[in-house]
Amino acid sequence: MAEHPQPPPPTPPQPPPASKTVSNNSLPSLGRQVGSMFRKALFFPSLAYNVISEKFTARTWYNHIDETVILGALPFRSVMQTLVDTEKVKGIISFNEDYEVNPLWYPSLEEMEHLGVGFLRLPVEDYTSTPTSEQVSLGLHFIEDVKERGGCVYIHCKAGRFRSAYFAAAYVIATQRLSGLMAVEMVHSKRPQIWLGSRQIRKLQEFHNALYPSEPEVLLTEEAPSNDQSNIPQGPFLDE
Repeated sequence: MAEHPQPPPPTPPQPPPASKTVSNNSLPSLGRQVGSMFRKALFFPSLAYNVISEKFTARTWYNHIDETVILGALPFRSVMQTLVDTEKVKGIISFNEDYEVNPLWYPSLEEMEHLGVGFLRLPVEDYTSTPTSEQVSLGLHFIEDVKERGGCVYIHCKAGRFRSAYFAAAYVIATQRLSGLMAVEMVHSKRPQIWLGSRQIRKLQEFHNALYPSEPEVLLTEEAPSNDQSNIPQGPFLDE
């Protein structure tokens, strides 16, 4: 009986180029269309809410997670210039969908290149999704590359509360060897307005256990969140 050829071993992810897009779309086409219409309808009201909150509450547009990574909201052009001049940002990771990074308010690739800023976009659907394992891996490679060049990386979604906050926690797990829950608490201590619940914490715990199988973390149940999460804010749905 002839032997079937064995598939080649998987190739480990390589550092991304200055500009790359890796999507996490997985829903059926009709579901994606309905969800996209819903998210687009909420985009401007939600963005306006975030701008007002930054001006009239204690919330800030961005916060340092460590000496390399800054977590924040959409970097408008005025914010981008500050990030480059003051925060020494040399890389941007965006977790936004296409409609959120319109050149009317979001710096173009040419503008970023002129500023000496590398760009990686890892689009994640607002409100319902978090970065995939592949997206997390690419983001971590990107950060390491920018760090080696002596720069900081600004990671963001729309408000810097959910999609990019999830990635920030994954980054902390990978670089500081914290548990999933401790990573969320650490990111929350740096940026109090993050919005991660038991489902996202459980995924981060699974990420931790995949990285450190000899140090398994007991998983939270999605149906019955642990009381340990009581200090993690569960913000209003509109304000992602």
